[in-house]
Amino acid sequence: MGSLGLREALTYEQARQPELAPVLTGHALLLAIGLSGPLIALGWVLIPALTRSQVPEVVAASLLFLWFIPTNLLAQNALGVLQGNLNIAVYNVTRLSVNVVYLVAILALWMMSAVTVWTVTWALLIANLSTALLAIASVWMKYGARWTIDRALMRRLFSYGVRNHLGSLMLLLNQRADQMLMALLIPPVQLGWYVAAVNISMLARLPSGAFSTLLFPKVTNQTVEEQRRITALYSRLNLTTTLVLTTGLIVATPLLVPLLYGRDYLPSIVPAEILAVGAAFVAIGQVWAAGLRGLGHPAIPAKAEMISLAATVIGLTLTLRWLGILGASLTSAVAYFIASYYMFVHLHRLLGIGLRQVLWPISLSVIHPHLRGHLR
Repeated sequence: MGSLGLREALTYEQARQPELAPVLTGHALLLAIGLSGPLIALGWVLIPALTRSQVPEVVAASLLFLWFIPTNLLAQNALGVLQGNLNIAVYNVTRLSVNVVYLVAILALWMMSAVTVWTVTWALLIANLSTALLAIASVWMKYGARWTIDRALMRRLFSYGVRNHLGSLMLLLNQRADQMLMALLIPPVQLGWYVAAVNISMLARLPSGAFSTLLFPKVTNQTVEEQRRITALYSRLNLTTTLVLTTGLIVATPLLVPLLYGRDYLPSIVPAEILAVGAAFVAIGQVWAAGLRGLGHPAIPAKAEMISLAATVIGLTLTLRWLGILGASLTSAVAYFIASYYMFVHLHRLLGIGLRQVLWPISLSVIHPHLRGHLR
């Protein structure tokens, strides 16, 4: 919550002005360090109050984990510069490094029979520190760093970042609002079924992350005609792969649920299939949101998520008591559709782009060369 959307702001400025790479690298690192101090101090005050019912070991581990803040901000800001330069190979290797280091550390702890809350906390911190150091080294060696403060650039970064950050927070809240409300209104068993359905349905969103990562910087600083072409291309690539994955997921869900969760979770099957359709709307909207951010309009995705959140709350209030998790699944799918449609309307106004240009599947002969070039 304290990142203020600066990673996306750095990506946008870097894509808009590639010659600013050394300046943006310096600003990226200084901003991460500058924000970390107040955020750690705030956490140091809040955590003892928020963990009063926990044993001392958990409280201490939570306070130790505050060091995640600077390591994460340093890594994320440096990744923003790499993404803005479309240095995708280094970007992906750096992003994956935290998972690799963490996995190795957990396996080592397990082999030594030393898995505790404390040691796992240290393992995760070390994994994030390694990623931060790799990200800093990557941008520093490639672009260098200039440490002079450009006030006009700072204002642009914060202006874009805060507008974008509102959308990120709304998306996070929107994807959790259903479960938060359900925890108040339905038995824990049903909530467990719903969470299992959500976890399975999220597989339908896998391709959209890759396409949105590429579209955001690619569409920045282009002519309107080129912006229209790039947005249409990545929208159709994303749609085609998402449709294939969603269809396969719906067919496979009756097998996946008992395999992954056991037969006690069979009531999750139908909600998971409905949520897979909703996840497809999220995937489509995620790419359009990236396009809008690249066009310099990060507030539009934020407004879309606000409207979607309102639809979620209203829909759950009306359906949850009568239809249970089935009503929650239908509500979420409709809310995600509303957010995607809102973003398309604004893309149409900005670029004059039509539904057929962004929502028409692409043949495999067209997809293959693009995927071959971008699979890394």
